[in-house]
Amino acid sequence: MPRQDRLLSRASELAGAGKREDACLLLRAVIREDPHNERAWFQYVRTLLTVEEQIEALKEFLRYDPGNKRAQAVLWTLWEKKLGEEQAGQAAQREAVRKYRVLGFAWLALFLVTLGALLVGALWLRQSILEGWANRYEALSAEHERLQQDHGALREVHATLIAQQKGLEQSYQR
Repeated sequence: MPRQDRLLSRASELAGAGKREDACLLLRAVIREDPHNERAWFQYVRTLLTVEEQIEALKEFLRYDPGNKRAQAVLWTLWEKKLGEEQAGQAAQREAVRKYRVLGFAWLALFLVTLGALLVGALWLRQSILEGWANRYEALSAEHERLQQDHGALREVHATLIAQQKGLEQSYQR
């Protein structure tokens, strides 16, 4: 078994065991030795985690082998996948913005309803207090008038008593 095949098999074992970084290092070493090794490039692309990394690796491979139809097809598929992810991300972002906008309107409506309730309550309380004071004023006015009438009656009684006292004093002096 040639050396590069052994290294590619070992890289497969490492990737299968979850040692992705070690597999990538080994595959990069094989690619440095033979940049036209299609098997090494595709195995390397499969070990990369992100679509962006995979796209960059395939673009690099196509610099060495620009006519490779398989690499072109996979690169096209990855670009479509990336575009789909971006569109899905944008759709999710629009949905999140819409939800927050709806939530914002709900909070605004709740605030306005609460404010309205507070204003109505304040106006009702003000009216109740004013009515209470008006009733109290009327009661005090009625009491004041009654006291003035009583005072007038008492003045008359007082005047009568003074007149009687003077009459008694005069008759006593005689």
